[in-house]
Amino acid sequence: MKEIYIDDLTGCYNRRFLYYWIENEIKRATRFVTKFALILLDMDDFRDINNKFGHSEGDKVLIEFSSFLQTSIREVDILVRYGGDEFIILMPNTDEKGMIELAQRILTNLKEIKIINYQILCSIGFAVFPDDGTTPETLIDQADSLMYQAKKEGKSRIGLKQEIVKKLQIPSPVTIGRDDESNWCLDQLQNYNTIFIAGEAGIGKTRLAFEIKARLKTPILLKGNAYAALSSVPYHPFKNMFNELINKDFGLIQRVFKQMPEIYQSEIKKILPAERVVRIAQPESLDKYRLYNSVSEFMNRISEIFSPDKTILLIDDLHWADRPSCELLDFLMRSITSNIKILGTYRVEEIKNSPLSDFWGIWAREKLYTQMTLSPLNKTQSDQLLEAIMGVVSASNSWPKTAAISKYLFISGSRNFSFLFIVSSIELGIITSRLSANTHSFPFQ
Repeated sequence: MKEIYIDDLTGCYNRRFLYYWIENEIKRATRFVTKFALILLDMDDFRDINNKFGHSEGDKVLIEFSSFLQTSIREVDILVRYGGDEFIILMPNTDEKGMIELAQRILTNLKEIKIINYQILCSIGFAVFPDDGTTPETLIDQADSLMYQAKKEGKSRIGLKQEIVKKLQIPSPVTIGRDDESNWCLDQLQNYNTIFIAGEAGIGKTRLAFEIKARLKTPILLKGNAYAALSSVPYHPFKNMFNELINKDFGLIQRVFKQMPEIYQSEIKKILPAERVVRIAQPESLDKYRLYNSVSEFMNRISEIFSPDKTILLIDDLHWADRPSCELLDFLMRSITSNIKILGTYRVEEIKNSPLSDFWGIWAREKLYTQMTLSPLNKTQSDQLLEAIMGVVSASNSWPKTAAISKYLFISGSRNFSFLFIVSSIELGIITSRLSANTHSFPFQ
């Protein structure tokens, strides 16, 4: 029975044994809460030996190379010939640090010896259970991917993961801990056309607005952003919104624009960012009332095409909105059709001396809006949000520290969470400055 697990050429274990061992080791490691590692080695340029000297010579090199590996590993480790010139070392009770030490030692020793008078080098990939996968297939795929990365970056090296193997997703792709707030907003939209969402920076105001959009099942979101650097530029949140619409579907926006009365075209043209929408003479003066009617008419027409049932107009970071934008928003809140729902977000700590603060009293007396203020997430919700943002994270000694810092920032309601989170992670070595999903390799000299 033992023969079915042995490679005929090298005497190492074969691929069949590999899967048998990993499946059993997963059960054992899970039961006793331990780790194990596997190293995938692929000989560099081995094909040249076969092509120049024949497969018989290549077989001799493979036998000698496997003997070299056998003398390099621990007694508890297992050597497997995975196929061709690929070998896998199975390492029970081993974490990433111990595995890297062995891989480095193999690369270093290979440079100091010859295998049957040949200088043999290899590229290495690896995987650790459960950090990199919980099935034989995912673990082997991970090791194989890193091995090929090492090949691409110069061979004779170990392909190393970045500590975060997925891009950070900020804002989170899913809404965490805001079911009550979302339901409240949906209920209020039955009676109000405008809701303002307040809260400190990074608390999830914009994410909640997108969740409301998703629950309303509306396919379009008219979104404008206010910016601190542009706070003195008239109508800049609406210019930003029109620019997004034009980039999304220029042909449709141009068609809608040309269907409007010329007098409206001449006014709305003054805040459209794209000169190519239509070529008309630019009047010297600006008629605010006519401009506001033009914007309202434009939005109504867009809404009828994209989503006649409900459309959301979101103005983000209203605390940075200029006064003309606030006046236009005031007009829209009074005149826009009921199928367009207006959401606005702002930071409570920045609103006091902003132009928007002059309108609160008037809107409140006329009951033109309702408002909610978001509270920080609790500890459990913070854990869930971090998982959604970070995706798959490899286990490292630094990770618990960054997690603790991040949770503290969330739970305490600290400002600028995203910035502080990334800075903390970079300082602890968990995130590189690229924040990409690429893998990198490190050559051992």
